[in-house]
Amino acid sequence: MTSVDQSEDNEMDMDITDDFEYDEDEPLETGYLTDEEELLDASVDEGIIDNWTIDAVQSDINIVYDQEMIISLMKKCRGFVSIVKRSTIITSFFDTERKKANAKRNLCYDVKSRWNSTYWMIDSFIVLREIIENLFIYKHHLEIKPKQLKKLSDFEFTSDEWIVLSTLHLILKPFFHATKAMSASQYPSIGFAFYLITRLKNFLQHHERRDTSLKKRLKQMLLAQFTHYFETDNEQVELLKVIKIYFAAITIN
Repeated sequence: MTSVDQSEDNEMDMDITDDFEYDEDEPLETGYLTDEEELLDASVDEGIIDNWTIDAVQSDINIVYDQEMIISLMKKCRGFVSIVKRSTIITSFFDTERKKANAKRNLCYDVKSRWNSTYWMIDSFIVLREIIENLFIYKHHLEIKPKQLKKLSDFEFTSDEWIVLSTLHLILKPFFHATKAMSASQYPSIGFAFYLITRLKNFLQHHERRDTSLKKRLKQMLLAQFTHYFETDNEQVELLKVIKIYFAAITIN
């Protein structure tokens, strides 16, 4: 494999994916409740299992706190999407603001069956942040019941939560591009997969001076899971061996 500039590896720009096109206009699901009906409970159960706490080192207070913070924030994001989706009035306001801003992106859930869906959900929040904030600014102008207004207010994001979302967005972005690159490759090879895995690990291990303490902690947390599944999980390692043999056979044929 040819040498790659170290700074490029560390930054994990994943330039090989620049030509990819993503579906940026994922519509909200239909089937709204009328605003005369009570909004469903905000704690959305989409069959999603957050695994930030798997194999957690309980003695490390910072790690446990960060894990709980992430889980809480992801549930808040899903709940907000549910609030918007289940009210025709809120959806109408949101879609109107999107048209004013000429925003093609829409809010979306993360789902267990789709790789990188958590990154894609966070990305939609980052792109639509101004519209989301406008919704809370003008929430008292919406013709919704006090109970609905209270529930909507519970999902207002603080400045600290936006910082966490932005940090998660930066950390998960290389993984999103790596899997996209692998999926788009017409002839995926074990060498290409190993190259991507190596770059991902280098990204998690490397810290820039300008990195915040939060970003460093989250990268360390993800690195622990990365190492577990790719280096110490025997079942996972055996699966990778099977995949290697499969790709080798494809290459030979």
